[in-house]
Amino acid sequence: MKGIIYVINLSEYDKQKFINIYLETEQVNIPVIMYAYQNDKDLFDFCAKFLTNRTLKMTEKDYQTLYDIHNTMGYTFNPLEIIIDEFNFDFPDGLTARELLLLQYIHGKRVKGQVAQYFFDDYYLDTNLTLKMLVKEGFITTKDYLFNLEYATKPELQKALKDELPKKAPKSKYLEVIKQKLSDEQLKFYFSNICYKLTPLGESVLKKCPDIGEFHNSYYRYAFDLSIDEYYYLRLIKPELPTNDLIRLLINAAKERKPSIFTWPTISNEKTEIVEKVEEVQEVEEVKEIEKIEVIEEVKEEPIKENIEEEKRSGTDELSFEAIIKKYQDSGDKMSLKVSDEEFFNIVFRKRETEKLEDKPETKVEVAEPEPVIIAEEVVHEEVVHEEVTLEPEVEVKKEVELPPIKFKEEKAHEEPHRDFDERMIIEDIPLHVPFLLNFIISSIICIIIILCYFLFFT
Repeated sequence: MKGIIYVINLSEYDKQKFINIYLETEQVNIPVIMYAYQNDKDLFDFCAKFLTNRTLKMTEKDYQTLYDIHNTMGYTFNPLEIIIDEFNFDFPDGLTARELLLLQYIHGKRVKGQVAQYFFDDYYLDTNLTLKMLVKEGFITTKDYLFNLEYATKPELQKALKDELPKKAPKSKYLEVIKQKLSDEQLKFYFSNICYKLTPLGESVLKKCPDIGEFHNSYYRYAFDLSIDEYYYLRLIKPELPTNDLIRLLINAAKERKPSIFTWPTISNEKTEIVEKVEEVQEVEEVKEIEKIEVIEEVKEEPIKENIEEEKRSGTDELSFEAIIKKYQDSGDKMSLKVSDEEFFNIVFRKRETEKLEDKPETKVEVAEPEPVIIAEEVVHEEVVHEEVTLEPEVEVKKEVELPPIKFKEEKAHEEPHRDFDERMIIEDIPLHVPFLLNFIISSIICIIIILCYFLFFT
């Protein structure tokens, strides 16, 4: 989110390493977490979860520690930016957003009960240490015996009365008898350390962000991976806005945030890095120049081959381009004069070249090593002369071969009425419906005869 900087500090106390973080803004500084990590991988996993695409600030010493781990172990995460500055790290006073969430959650929960797992999975919060701190600082208490009496179980109530009431008696009866018979000292003895209860100090602190639990349970926190610390910051500077509006601000900031890939530059070797970059640029330019030279040499060699092929191809016919167009154009649509020679020859002479390869044996051109260009030109001239002599007969033969099929098709179209004239007439003279009529008439006559015989016989 814009305007928020995550200030980082790496410390060690009693052989335990910590990463300490707070939010630095123009309005207020907000504590985030003091996390005791186990190893280097645990540290980078924590940073990847909470500091990705965020602006960080740390000392040169702490950055060098992270850089050395990244360089040696290969661990990484992708902050948006890292600001390196020399400063004294002063952790702000007050509870973090995670601690406020636990404070709101723990009210009325049993001391010996289990705390929800999401406090560690989602927030990396050590609940045991945090609860001890909250009790020590006076935000919660376990010694309110009247409060604990209400949350006590039936076996705990029976233990205090020493089975004076039957086990089937309701809990309300137990509470009534205990309040009448037991003194305050007895109540403290039997009903302490049962449940956590908010103290007035804890209740006043929760008023700063009373909807911290509502944000935690919000679907959008999971969908957009929203930060509970940034929500706490928005709640402090905009206490009048409802929860949904603050969540919407975080969603818009998350959509505007673009993923980044951090390159982890060195600090102490900035000059050497610049020299290495310059040398890399020079090497790239030298490679490009070598490639250009190779391309130029290839371009010089290719026109020689193309000229040879064009001379071979041009020797197949003496006609000019316009003459060929006029010769092979259709009667209706005329070919465009803008067609290139290469495209037209690919169309017109494709068939001729294949026929020549089939009719003629392949001629191998032997090129001498000392002067390849001169020998190739001599061979080309020989082939041109040879093909000029043989061009006209091939064109005439193709004309003779192509014309008969056209005439044959036309004669065939004219001869179709005369071929097999008698057989066709015989078939056409007999209509298809005649056999059916004959059969119908004969069957009708037979039926009439049978009916007449029947009447004559019985009458």
